[in-house]
Amino acid sequence: MDLSYKQRLFVEYYLGVANGNGTKAAQLAGYGAPNVAAVAAHRLLKNAKIATFISERISAAAISADEVLARLSEHATADLGDFIRIDDEGGFRLDLTRAKRAKRTRVLKKLKVTVKTFSGQAGDSTETKSEIELHNPQFALDKLAQYHGLYKSGPDADDGDDQRRIDIPGLDAELSGRQSPEGGDDPGDAPA
Repeated sequence: MDLSYKQRLFVEYYLGVANGNGTKAAQLAGYGAPNVAAVAAHRLLKNAKIATFISERISAAAISADEVLARLSEHATADLGDFIRIDDEGGFRLDLTRAKRAKRTRVLKKLKVTVKTFSGQAGDSTETKSEIELHNPQFALDKLAQYHGLYKSGPDADDGDDQRRIDIPGLDAELSGRQSPEGGDDPGDAPA
């Protein structure tokens, strides 16, 4: 794209700190006071080259639907074992190198390491405390179940309770044919 330096600045600010605010982006790029910048922003956003450049940048930054599903699947299958190394005595230590090699670090929601130093007569000693939190697998599983249409819908979906039920094709029909010895449905066979 053949954009001027000032036009490129406008695009960078528009996609960055201005958060899509054309007037603010134009001001930051040096197009003048707010009233002048607003007119410039309108003109710049109608420019075909600038519009194409912005569209290409947004497309390059966006992730596909398949990538969203892959990330949700990663969160749903996250395992703390990917981040710790367990010794023979049952103790453990944080091993981020292992997690990075396995490409599992993006399932981390929170990582906090606190180091405290104590001074005493025997010299200085340190205590390290690590906290790790993974993204919620239940949330990810819920979103994946919604995407795959696993929740029952329709007039018979509720069955009198307020909880959503996952529809496993054929299972409800099979289970409805089973009766407990007392003649009622066997609650042990009912889907959760």
